[in-house]
Amino acid sequence: MSSSNNAVRNPGTAANEIDADAIALFAEMLDSVNTIADRIVEQILTGEHSYTESTLALPVLHSVVTENVDALLRGLSGEHRLLDAPRAPDG
Repeated sequence: MSSSNNAVRNPGTAANEIDADAIALFAEMLDSVNTIADRIVEQILTGEHSYTESTLALPVLHSVVTENVDALLRGLSGEHRLLDAPRAPDG
């Protein structure tokens, strides 16, 4: 049995090490929020043609995606913050 299977089956030190590694990975990914958001927006525009025909401005879409990615990674990296749904800016 591999150590990763052992960690899943026997919670304890090994599982905590995996959690710490995952938390560290997500924390490191925070440095790449804009790059990740750029890729997601590109995939949205490529895969969902309704967005290209929408009145939603590209900067607004990018802002919403960036806020969501940032909130997700911060939550996964152990930061506690209120996860209200991002809203498009007024105006």
